[in-house]
Amino acid sequence: MSKKKQQPQPRLTPERYIREKARKLPMGDCFLSNDIANTGEALAVVTRLHAGGTYTIGTYLVDAYCMGVKQSIYKFNIDKIDYERIVKRRILKKVPYPEIHNLVYGAVEFAREAHAMQAKNFTAVTQYILEEDTDDIPYIEYEFGKDGKHFFCADDRIALNAIVPKLCENLGADNVLWAQKLTDTPKLGSEFKFIPPAEKEEKKEETEIPEKWRIPRISLW
Repeated sequence: MSKKKQQPQPRLTPERYIREKARKLPMGDCFLSNDIANTGEALAVVTRLHAGGTYTIGTYLVDAYCMGVKQSIYKFNIDKIDYERIVKRRILKKVPYPEIHNLVYGAVEFAREAHAMQAKNFTAVTQYILEEDTDDIPYIEYEFGKDGKHFFCADDRIALNAIVPKLCENLGADNVLWAQKLTDTPKLGSEFKFIPPAEKEEKKEETEIPEKWRIPRISLW
């Protein structure tokens, strides 16, 4: 009787590898941008170390004022040259992992109060580069929002028209602040009225507004 041929195991895709194995890899250096105090946004970078000397990196654009993880991407199994190029491309400070953990998960929890969806790639893949959110991670307190309210700011008036009414509906207008520029005085959601887009913006179609109530995208690299 002939032996049954053993079926080859399907090769792990980078996404599946990250979901299933990234948390078993040693934690490498973690980095954070310095602009959160002024803009409410920060770029966080988390590194996992492979046995062969390569790196898997997760990057997270975090909006601590309102929307949580706006964008997130990864680089899988890259060499040291690519790793250093990515890290040195922006002004980042090296921080202990718990700082990033508490910032990201805290911002996500705050955003979910407004029913704001997180970046698809974060939900599907890059959250697994982070540690699981348990009591094993030392707690660090961050302040989310502005003056105790969700604060949304965008110079894209199409985004303002799409998002501010949604925030008011989910949170109540008196619990929402908005502005068209960070230098502007924030206004209550109850003061918001439809803002006609500029002529150039009128030509944009609704589908061009990015995900998560269509926030304008920013490059992470």
